[in-house]
Amino acid sequence: MKRININTQQTHFIGCWNLENNKLCNEIINFFKNNKNLQKQGITASGKNLKVKSRIDITVSPNDLKKPKFEILKQYVNGLHKCFLDYQNQWPFLKSMLKNIDIGEFNIGEYSPGGHFAVLHSERTSLATLHRLF
Repeated sequence: MKRININTQQTHFIGCWNLENNKLCNEIINFFKNNKNLQKQGITASGKNLKVKSRIDITVSPNDLKKPKFEILKQYVNGLHKCFLDYQNQWPFLKSMLKNIDIGEFNIGEYSPGGHFAVLHSERTSLATLHRLF
């Protein structure tokens, strides 16, 4: 994992890293393609609407990461955790504020040509997602 510095004159809190593992990315793509049974039409908080979100998703729960089938995604989450720890080192006050962090369900998805998320949106628009910090 390599930290990428974003050079600006202003202080900012944006973190950027490269996991430097193209093989992992390719294996996640293969996981998606090889698990058609887990794929579903993507939905938004207001439900299925292809005019708003046209994407195929696989929803992954934290408990899934304990299963051998999901090992590749566990490796990815472990890489993200290393990024988070590096971010904490950059901003030490986070160590006292965020002693325990859990991950919730997340999606991996594929946009077909012409696929889209056609409206402005946020990942924190309901009580179900309000806990998201990063």
